[in-house]
Amino acid sequence: MTGQKAYVTEALFRAVFTQAATPMVLVGEAGRIVRANPWFCRFLGHAESDLQRLAFTDLLHPDDRGEHGLVVQRLWGGTIAGHVAENRYQCKDGMTIPGQTHVSVIQSARCLLMVVHEGSDRVDRIETGTARLLAAAGHDLHQPLQTITLFLNVLTSRLEDSRQHDILAKIEMALESWREMLNALLEVSRLEAGLFTVKRESCDLDGLLEQLAADYAPLAAARGLELRRVPCRVRVDSDPFLLERLLRPLLANALQYTDRGRLLVGCRRSKGLVRIEVWDTGIGIAADQLGLVFQPFQRGARHKGLGLGLAIVDSLSRLLDHPVTARSKVGRGSVFGVGVPLPAQGALRNG
Repeated sequence: MTGQKAYVTEALFRAVFTQAATPMVLVGEAGRIVRANPWFCRFLGHAESDLQRLAFTDLLHPDDRGEHGLVVQRLWGGTIAGHVAENRYQCKDGMTIPGQTHVSVIQSARCLLMVVHEGSDRVDRIETGTARLLAAAGHDLHQPLQTITLFLNVLTSRLEDSRQHDILAKIEMALESWREMLNALLEVSRLEAGLFTVKRESCDLDGLLEQLAADYAPLAAARGLELRRVPCRVRVDSDPFLLERLLRPLLANALQYTDRGRLLVGCRRSKGLVRIEVWDTGIGIAADQLGLVFQPFQRGARHKGLGLGLAIVDSLSRLLDHPVTARSKVGRGSVFGVGVPLPAQGALRNG
């Protein structure tokens, strides 16, 4: 695989890992956690920085650790390519949550990828028909994707012909589109079902925007675009997990509708709020269409998804009470802004 293709593939994996509406964690050969996605952190109630000081087995019920260790030995020994196990996870608050763990080896990174499908106890609380159906089916819908991913990992490690790798890269792109649409559907269903609980705290906004820029910069570069982040030394009062999920579709949307130029993400103070803004030099939106973009299933001519990204933004903005605005000129680009309150005591770290 060429350097550029490997770079793009790595960027796609990073984007999928971070955005997935499923708990996922990368574990190194020594058994310690290398990286956890936002959904995994939310799943167990830990910050990623805390998880990175733990071994993966520290999160499992003591009775499940022995079997997991045997599975890991077989994975690294090459006798199996992947494994599925029923585990019990220990949350930070002391609760134990069941989960089905799908494990596969990522040879290029010398890591194990753990994908956890949550137990059905949370789904049982959903009362709305359509939302309940989608949330309950989430595990079954994700399972074929996980199986295909396992097989792709095996094929990638065995194939040497560059033309065959080109075909695998196209399959990965198709899987990414499939995964994005599925995650959008599941996210909407969870929002409709009221499964998200807002946990406000004083958030480091600059750190959040830095992570978002790091995740999307390789994808922008692959399209010949520049993604620039303006440092924002301010803290805000929000739920960091949900705020990140609100901002990601704005960056993804800007990337999709921009052919040349650049994307800019930053913040400014405005009327007692901090306005997080995403600018692009894309095709723009007609004035008579601007009010419709936050409605479900609204898609531009080049959009290949379900048109749910900005609908998710709208739902999360109302859940968090973070007003969203949009300005645009056809042929010039668009600006989407999110208003976030300051913490009760101070905001700027360095004045």
